[in-house]
Amino acid sequence: MAIDLKKLRHVVETARLESVTRASEVLFITQSALTRSIAEVEAELGIQIFIRLPRGVRVTDMGASFVKRAQQIIGDVENLITDVKDFRELNTGRFRLGITPAAYQRFIASALGHLAKTNANLNIEMTTGSADMLARGLTAGNLDAVIGHAGILSRWPDLEISIVADFHHAMMLRADHPLSEKPKVTERDVLALPLLLPSFVQPLQNGIAALHAKHSLPPPSPKYICDDFETVMTLISQTDAYTPVISLNPTFGELQQKFLLLENVINLPNQHMAFATSLTQSRSPAASAFKQCLEEQFSRQNRKD
Repeated sequence: MAIDLKKLRHVVETARLESVTRASEVLFITQSALTRSIAEVEAELGIQIFIRLPRGVRVTDMGASFVKRAQQIIGDVENLITDVKDFRELNTGRFRLGITPAAYQRFIASALGHLAKTNANLNIEMTTGSADMLARGLTAGNLDAVIGHAGILSRWPDLEISIVADFHHAMMLRADHPLSEKPKVTERDVLALPLLLPSFVQPLQNGIAALHAKHSLPPPSPKYICDDFETVMTLISQTDAYTPVISLNPTFGELQQKFLLLENVINLPNQHMAFATSLTQSRSPAASAFKQCLEEQFSRQNRKD
């Protein structure tokens, strides 16, 4: 069918103004071009839409029905375009973010806050869980992006992985821990202590397990498992336990003043924070905007460090 949206607008405007002359002025086309366009629509439909009068035009009964439906179609298309534009410009919609491990939440809080502040109409949903669960959710289209451990997320071939930050790591103990009085602390000294680990951090668990095997120690069994860092700090400050900690700041900020941090005693694999999206789904505008917020946040931190 040769009737397109442009020709529908020609008919609707002519009907609204009841004049080919005035409609051509509003539509910025010549009268002859408008007359030809209307004639093509009438020929395609096999009906007469307008009755030509000495001055202007009048819509026929069948033409009135056609014009009414054409107005609805044009309105629907305009609403669709507006909805798509709002979605693209983050004036509507939602951003579904998976985070693994949950401990990574504190490192992305600033970027997420900036995204929320600059896009007040955007709904943001955060989900934590295992890398396997979140990767499956991402490829299934149930999530827009995942923040996680680069080494783990890279196991899924259907994910596009971008490293957005490198972590520094240390072992954290309470400031007055008995090990603080030893002239030299060994790897075995630390591994013999009660262990606190976050959930869903397989590389940490595997790395510590390998060190236990190296020193002929029993397999590690965390005494405490906790993802909330405030609670982690409380447990460490009240017990003899240790926990691996990561920081984007090589000096570890205030942790250095509050706790005993052993940076070169236990060697664990380096951690890299990754931003992942699905290769089988188009990246949402919200995911792209959040990635930009992350890059800007970490860039500022690097300059400050």
